[in-house]
Amino acid sequence: MDFSKITQRHWVYGIVIPAIYVIIELGFNHRLITVASNTVNDDVLFGLEFWGRVISGVGLGLALYRIRRLRLANRLTKFALCIGVGIFTMWHVQSSLTNYLVESASVEDKRAAVGLAALAEAAAAGQLETLSEDPLITETLDSFQEKTVMALFPAASLHVINRDEQIRQWLYQVYQNLIPSEAVEFSPEIAYRNLIVPPIAIGLSIFFALFNLALVIGFFVPAAFHRARISTVSSIFLSLILISLQQGGFFLNSSGYRHSMRSSLWQTKPLLALLVEWSGRAAPTWGIFSGISHRVFMLGYEFRKPY
Repeated sequence: MDFSKITQRHWVYGIVIPAIYVIIELGFNHRLITVASNTVNDDVLFGLEFWGRVISGVGLGLALYRIRRLRLANRLTKFALCIGVGIFTMWHVQSSLTNYLVESASVEDKRAAVGLAALAEAAAAGQLETLSEDPLITETLDSFQEKTVMALFPAASLHVINRDEQIRQWLYQVYQNLIPSEAVEFSPEIAYRNLIVPPIAIGLSIFFALFNLALVIGFFVPAAFHRARISTVSSIFLSLILISLQQGGFFLNSSGYRHSMRSSLWQTKPLLALLVEWSGRAAPTWGIFSGISHRVFMLGYEFRKPY
């Protein structure tokens, strides 16, 4: 590529802004997993939902901006319009998705979420086995991998085989003589929203981070391939997706998940299953970059409730 022919405008919109977005999105993903590994109150949960929708919306807006068919004389106006449409769209998509999953949940699902939330830490520590004696964790995990398991375990195990008996066994194993109501202190509604939000926010966060990363990489594609830019960027994006699916998933590859959780979750809540499996594989794959983005470039920004 002849960089001497690249204008300042192309550098700003083609590299600088998408690269900053990728850093912010990955940094948010790290913070999200760190916080979501514990059951949080409404204010913290609202903050995560708010920033998740806004940042993902910006990611969608940046993607829309690269569509050349939208012709406006003022490039800044086009950019602002695309970002606004992206945020508006993702806000309503994520809100509708969360509300749908919460409203479609049975009373039994919400009650189960209470016990599962109390078991997340034990699951990540490799202390749990299924009724068929299959382990949920079979290898040593680093801190970020443990937090990812804690954030996704409640959703992944929501429809575990023989759920009531399984949760009772796990709770007894962890809390000994305590009954479920004594082992936890949060309501079914809060516990279920805590179960739903992480796979949605984590999954979409990683998705848009990778898509914009593909756009950044595509910027350096030799000029000979520029006419095939869409197919080139699509190939890069697909490659990043495949890398994500092949490298992560320490918990999802366990015999406990595969034999007692996966099939029933896909049959009962396929949308939730898709989010869990994508998030559970992609987040650990890019964990080191998420950590650097959050701690180094963003100085540990906490993404708290804005108002």
